[in-house]
Amino acid sequence: MQGDLVFTHSIVHGWAPNPVVIVDIFRLENGRTVEHWDVIQDITSPDATVSGNPMV
Repeated sequence: MQGDLVFTHSIVHGWAPNPVVIVDIFRLENGRTVEHWDVIQDITSPDATVSGNPMV
């Protein structure tokens, strides 16, 4: 949690043909979700990233 924002980072199998990485961002007010955003991306192997690090 950062201020009024909560971030989740997940690898999801079975939702798409290949595993995907999903980031959900929630903005809370008085303990309730008032806004939500998400980003979905195909998972990339570490050897395909510039840093050589895995996405998750």
